[in-house]
Amino acid sequence: MNTTSINQQLIDACHRGDLPEAQTLIHVHGAQVTAREASTFVTPLHMAVVQGHTNIVQWLLEWTAILSNMSTTTTTTTTSSSMDKDDEHEEDNDDEGSDEGDWCNNDAPLLATSILQLLQAVDCTGNTPLHYACSNGHVKILRAMAVAVLLGGKEESLESSSPKQYRQFIDPEGWRQLLAMKNHNGRTPLNWAKANRKSQIVAELQAWTLPPPTPI
Repeated sequence: MNTTSINQQLIDACHRGDLPEAQTLIHVHGAQVTAREASTFVTPLHMAVVQGHTNIVQWLLEWTAILSNMSTTTTTTTTSSSMDKDDEHEEDNDDEGSDEGDWCNNDAPLLATSILQLLQAVDCTGNTPLHYACSNGHVKILRAMAVAVLLGGKEESLESSSPKQYRQFIDPEGWRQLLAMKNHNGRTPLNWAKANRKSQIVAELQAWTLPPPTPI
């Protein structure tokens, strides 16, 4: 099987909700989480979200986080010896804070980056996976995305996740950017949820809307 064929099979498996097949295609045959369909530009995540397959959405996000951690660990290991002096300098500046104040955890910015890139992928209509989660009323999928970007997937339950119980987030600015993305009709995920009268999604989005960064 060529790469294009394998990637298309992954997209199809995610559309059907076949998690074991999706895992086999990735782990055994080398299918890519970032694969895109040639005509529509949809990704495996788009297809899983549209069909409401929460388990596949969670697994795709978790696998992306694992890949990111593996990449970060490899980079850190190969450069650790040359960073010893820089580490000592950074420790002296640990108390300086960050632009995001208490809302940002600077210890793990790379974890959210690849997840955010996956969530920011747009299809031929300009819609992200978050757009489809909101337009179709998939509350648990919305929570899974918020948890992945803001908490690094640390929250085990998606039944009642809420940002109010947390003080530090991995990538709050990335989440704000994702919420603000517009499709080709000029709609954000919130706009589309309102248009489709998904009141539970609207409430959930409002709950996960973070305050602006703390001014310096």
